[in-house]
Parts: sequence; structure tokens; C-alpha cells
Amino acid sequence: MPSEGDWSLLVAADGTEPAPAEMTVSWTNPLGDSPWIVPLAIIGGLLALAGLGLLVWALVIRRRTAPGNTGNHHPHDHHDGGTSAGSPDVRGESAPTTPPTDGTGQVSRTQSPRTQPPRARLAGLLAGGLALAGVLGVGPATAQGTQSAPASDAPQATDQASAEEGDQYPILTDSQLERILSQIESVVAEGDEEQDPDVLKPRVADPQLSMRGANYANVQVSDDVRAAEPVAAAPIRSVLAPADPAFPRTVTVVTQGEANATPQLLVLRQDSARAQYRLVTAASMIPAARLPASDLSNTEVEMVAEDDGSGLVMSPASAVDGLARYLNVPDHSFGDQFAHNSMVDGIHDYQASIEEEAPDARLSLLRESVPETTTTMRLADGSALVLGLLDARMTIAPREEGATVMVDEVAAALAGEDSTESDSPVEMTYREVVALRIPAEGATGDEAKVSMVALTDELQAVTYE
Repeated sequence: MPSEGDWSLLVAADGTEPAPAEMTVSWTNPLGDSPWIVPLAIIGGLLALAGLGLLVWALVIRRRTAPGNTGNHHPHDHHDGGTSAGSPDVRGESAPTTPPTDGTGQVSRTQSPRTQPPRARLAGLLAGGLALAGVLGVGPATAQGTQSAPASDAPQATDQASAEEGDQYPILTDSQLERILSQIESVVAEGDEEQDPDVLKPRVADPQLSMRGANYANVQVSDDVRAAEPVAAAPIRSVLAPADPAFPRTVTVVTQGEANATPQLLVLRQDSARAQYRLVTAASMIPAARLPASDLSNTEVEMVAEDDGSGLVMSPASAVDGLARYLNVPDHSFGDQFAHNSMVDGIHDYQASIEEEAPDARLSLLRESVPETTTTMRLADGSALVLGLLDARMTIAPREEGATVMVDEVAAALAGEDSTESDSPVEMTYREVVALRIPAEGATGDEAKVSMVALTDELQAVTYE
């Protein structure tokens, strides 16, 4: 230990093994740091010898005066003296052979010291003195950075239990999370290889299950469809796990494997104590997106209801709804509350290009949030990470009677049509997973704007009307 000044202890891990969840710091107090150590040790030894000598003397006197050693002892003398109640304890009170109780299992001491013979009280005092000598004889040189508490300090035990009950602990350990992610990665890799959504079901749930199944179907129709991003179990960049043990439990993990161009937001959910964690969301983070670093020891993360905007610049539901309107209409007023990024610009440019490339068709776009599908976690800095679902419905219709609308082979296959041309309106529905970060209440300037963290979409349905 440093002799003076402020100091800190840093515990680090090399990344190959989980960091320790517990640690112990011990130190030895130097002998002679108090002038009373040696005198108290001597006094304690002398008191111990004196107590032992007096105890022997008391036993000898008692033996000489015992009823079996005199013929003049009256039978009632023993009862009146009160010595039949039992031997004295360290408090100098008589301990009954069958202790009375107060109904709670605690011994009730009702006898007065006046009912005891002088020798009994003397023996009790000697026992107390002997215990005191033992305490005074303990030298601090044996301490190892710890202190002993009284053995029967009930209030202290109650306070300690209350403190332990108030502590927050992670709902997962590092090794458990690594095992869960490894199993999910293995199942998803098998499903991707076989292009079979049924393989995913033990470890993947909606909306990721339906989105990945749609991707499998689209990839089989056309090689132009980009395959779903693989799920990587490691390395883990960040973990958000609320300490509340209630079910369902939700954990958000950021990973980035070698096959991932950008980090992924993986949302895991455990519905009950007997259920396994399953992957419900896998969304690629957009360039320049920012999230605070976190791990399982961060117990300040908590779940937030989608309509709860307390402590935030807006509620999660308002943020997701506002994004949907802003993506539909580039000039929407919500754009003033949204941080600029290239992903949103790309979506606006793509939608504008469709209209330019099809001047003979009418294009309408309706993007809506899916109710009651928002997952929100409040972060340690007061901001919130929101994951929501959007359904984007794009309808393309001929402007004139007799004209046709051209679609690609993927859309035709989803519609169950052989032809890629239609003389009636065609509606295509995309499922979009978005992750937003809502600033904490009180933020100003650009720091008060909602920002996009991740986005993933998939064409899920097409109909010829």
C-alpha cells in the first residue's frame, strides 16, 4: 500500500479469458504501529493467569462445601441458595437447565443476580474477565486487512442481509453470454447454409426468424439478392443487460466478426426461466454510429416502455413514428429533430430514383411503425437505445389504362406470378428493423437530436392487386 496520497488499483484482463467477477485485496498491518500493543499483551497475559488461579481456588472451595462433604447440610439449604439452577454464564446470570423461551425460540433470562450465591457471581465475573483478557491479548500483527464482527450481533446481520438484497447483479455471466452467442452463431450458420428457416427455430425468433426466412426465399430466386449478414459470436464490443431479473429478459450485444463489414446489434430474449435465449434482432450498424461502451457489470441499464419519455427528449414510440414519417417525406418537420446521416440520404435518393425511372407509373409510399414491437433500454448516460420495426409499403400503379408495371423476378415470385409485368397496381412490403438513440433530457444543439444507429430491411411480401 502507498504510504500517502491518492491512489487507484487497475484490474485488467488480456481478452483471451473472462475477467474475474470477484477479487480480494489483503495487507498486513506492521507490528508496532500502536504504543499500546506490547503493554496490552502483557496485561492480557497477567489477567489470564489471575483468572485461572481464582477459578481453581473457587472450585476448591466449592468442593469443600459441597453437600456430600458435610453432615450438617439441610436439604432445603441447597434449594434456597439457588445453585441448582445451573452454572453461571459470562453475563454473571444463572442459566436454567431448561431455558424458558419467549415464544420466538429466544432464551428469556428472568432470574436476578441476587438469587445466585456469591461464589457463582464471582465465577461469572472471572469468566468474563478471562474473556476480556483474551480480547486484549490479540495483537494487530495478525490482521490481514480484515476485521472480525461480534458473533451474536443480530442487528448487524440484519443490516448486512438488507444490503445484500438491495445489490444489483448481472442477469448473465461473461461465460454464459459467450456460450449463448456461440450456440446462436452455430445454429444461424447452419440455417444459412441449408437456406432453411426451420433450422433456426431453436435459437431464433421473430422478427429475425421471418426476415431471415424471407431472405432465404429471395436469394433462391435471384443471385442479385444480398444474403443476410452472418451472425458473429465474437469479438464482443459492448453488452447492454438490465439487472432486473424479471421475464422476459432482453440483452443487446454488439459484435463484429471477420465477415461483417460493420458491427452488428444482436438482441437476445429469454421468455421464461426454462426457455433458451433466442436471437430476435440482428441489425447492421451504420457508419459513424455511436454507442457508449458497456459490459455485464453495468447494472444501470433498464428497460423503458415505448410510451415512456421521462428523462428523454421524446418517447421511444414518438421517435420511431417520427422516423417513419421523415423517411416517407424528406421535408417532414421531424428532420429538424433527427441527426443527419448518409443512410437516410440514401433512402430518400432511392425513393426519388424510382419515380424518375418510371414516369408512366404512379408511386405511393406508406411507411408505418409496427405497434408494440419497440424494445428500449436506458443507458448509463441517460440516453436510450430504441429498436423498432417499420413496414414500408410501396405501391406502383399504371398511369394510363392499358399500361403495365414492370417488376423484377423476386417480386413476381413472392406474388406467386409467372410474369414480371402487371396491368394492375403492385404492392411491395418491406420489413425494416431500425435502431435509434434518443438523447437524455436536457441535451442541447445537435446533441439533442435523435440519431440512427442501425438499419436492416428485407422484402417480405408482394401482391398484384
